[in-house]
Amino acid sequence: MAENRRNGKESNDDGGAHEDLDRGPASQAAMAMGGVNSDALRSNSSYAKAVGNASWPTIDSLPEPIQAGEIRRIIIPQQDYESKRQSFRYSLIRRVNFKAISLDALRKEAADKWNLNQRVTIHPLGKGFVIFQFQCEGDKAAVRRRSPMKIGSQLIRFQHWKSDFNIHVKQTWSKLIWIRFPDLPLEYWHENVLLSIAKAVGRPVALDHHTKQGLMGHYARVLVEMDTTETASLIEEVQVERLEPGTTRVFGFRQQVQYEDDISRCGFCKRLGHKVGECRSKRLEDEK
Repeated sequence: MAENRRNGKESNDDGGAHEDLDRGPASQAAMAMGGVNSDALRSNSSYAKAVGNASWPTIDSLPEPIQAGEIRRIIIPQQDYESKRQSFRYSLIRRVNFKAISLDALRKEAADKWNLNQRVTIHPLGKGFVIFQFQCEGDKAAVRRRSPMKIGSQLIRFQHWKSDFNIHVKQTWSKLIWIRFPDLPLEYWHENVLLSIAKAVGRPVALDHHTKQGLMGHYARVLVEMDTTETASLIEEVQVERLEPGTTRVFGFRQQVQYEDDISRCGFCKRLGHKVGECRSKRLEDEK
């Protein structure tokens, strides 16, 4: 990851999310110099003026750098890192096309329409990626359940934030996959019934056209968004239960789940959806 960050050669295109900082009006000195760049003026300012009245940070207790060959290492304060990391534990992340919606419009949408119990902080990260930092698990879960969400003219499909997120590395935490329920009796081919069964596998997104129209077939077909992280489970059977009509007796059966796409687990990173030969994490590790 660190190697990728140092040598990343991708373009700086962030989907129109670049924000210019308002530096304020140019100084008279700058105007007299023909509009000299303000950064150049700052670099020429005196040391005392740069420091001003700011208090010096206490660094004596901080770890000392370690020279290891040509690399200088630093072991950061673990407790402080963990504290900062915890502040993002209720966060979601997604890429947004800022040519279709502004950051201010996105924030207004969240404030006006998401019905949150507490405030959400929205940070642009570059290259169109945005992190939505919620204050409680309930707000995060409510927004995640509504994903994909239409915001402006685009659909936003949220994903869980992960530590060490890098905008220059392709993130594949979930995958859209068509699943089948073979030999499912036709009386179960109601949209809500099928979506309920599919929830045991992932987040249902849509029913196949033939399935939705109730056309005859050997299997019902549902598109689901599946978690592909190392902790994800591959569901091969679902226990379907209901009450016998007019009674309180429970009837149940096991329904097989078939996956149309490759959903094998990688032997290197332990995530679903690819094999070792296609693993980005392994390629990055091999290049070190």
